[in-house]
Amino acid sequence: MRTVIIASALFAFSAIPPALAKGGDPKTTIVRIGDLDLASPDGQKILRQRIGRALERVCGAYTDPNPYAQDQVTACRIVARASIDQQFAALGRSSTLATR
Repeated sequence: MRTVIIASALFAFSAIPPALAKGGDPKTTIVRIGDLDLASPDGQKILRQRIGRALERVCGAYTDPNPYAQDQVTACRIVARASIDQQFAALGRSSTLATR
């Protein structure tokens, strides 16, 4: 089964650590893609939805009114997106379909 693991390695940020599990370990989640036809618009849409939910689980949501907390979420998502891009490159696919 093919999967994409979304990980965040935000060790530099410590004030608000939504992307870190206890003990400072990076938080990860798995996005399964083996059941999707990534050549179809429907498969791509489902993948974008799954990645969006995974990013929220790993990095948190933009619900905190504190601008610093929102910056933490943004920084986490940038790192996670880079991880996604690397994994799709390793699969020989473009992650462009996942980031639209």
